[in-house]
Amino acid sequence: MNKQQITCELGKRVHFEDEASFIETLYSDIEVIIKLMEQSSDKYYCDDEDKLSHTIVASLVHLGYDATEQTKKNGSVDITVRPKNGGYTWIAEAKIGYGNQKIFEGLLQLLTRYVKRDNHAGMVIYYQKSKSSYHFKQWLKYIYNHEWKDYCTKKGSLKKATPLLSHLKSTVCPKVKQGCCYADIDVIQPSTDGLKLRCFYIDVHHDPIDSSGLKNKSIAFGQAQNRIRDLYHLWKTGQFDGSMIDELFEEIKIYHSNELDEEYEDEDEDEDSNINSK
Repeated sequence: MNKQQITCELGKRVHFEDEASFIETLYSDIEVIIKLMEQSSDKYYCDDEDKLSHTIVASLVHLGYDATEQTKKNGSVDITVRPKNGGYTWIAEAKIGYGNQKIFEGLLQLLTRYVKRDNHAGMVIYYQKSKSSYHFKQWLKYIYNHEWKDYCTKKGSLKKATPLLSHLKSTVCPKVKQGCCYADIDVIQPSTDGLKLRCFYIDVHHDPIDSSGLKNKSIAFGQAQNRIRDLYHLWKTGQFDGSMIDELFEEIKIYHSNELDEEYEDEDEDEDSNINSK
């Protein structure tokens, strides 16, 4: 690609003739970013939500968008994207895929805090565990099969949530094709306006079982950290049971053993430094 082609390509993100062309280009760019992140999942498999979202925002800025994170709008919007010359805005809520209830809370944030007169918005789900495709499909079933009603009933929010999602039917639940990283959902805003929501999911799971992977203490530590977080969120949502206790303590043991190793390494380095200084 020559200099003129590069300039033309970047210029595409400065001005758009209409919102449809802005959304189409943006979604195409996000798909490319997702593929790049998945190809480097060993860098992201135990990062927190903010770091993962920063990668997306930084990549969009590099492409020529006006993109920001934690933007103030009745709270802190995780991802906000505009063309350089303004005109259109796309916002998204991002969540690590600990469980459907956790992701659902993100959807409620988006619908009842952030969107105002928006035509399009998004959700970005980061999966740091195996079976990402399965978990994403289960999330879609959670929405379309109205499994969220039990959760909202317990939280006392069913009356307010029902007008936003009750029109969705299990018979029209999106089918996610292999290799596809998103699904589109038509939801209703509290204003009663429709909203076209694109849910992206990113598979940043990394747990190699080749001989070098199995011996890698850093990977074992990261996986233990991820699983402890997962179990905590299961406990928080009332899904933790006694059969998980042994697993929890095994993961804590791995996590703690790695921390002790790091402490010993730091002590050894300090001793070496003291000896050299003498």
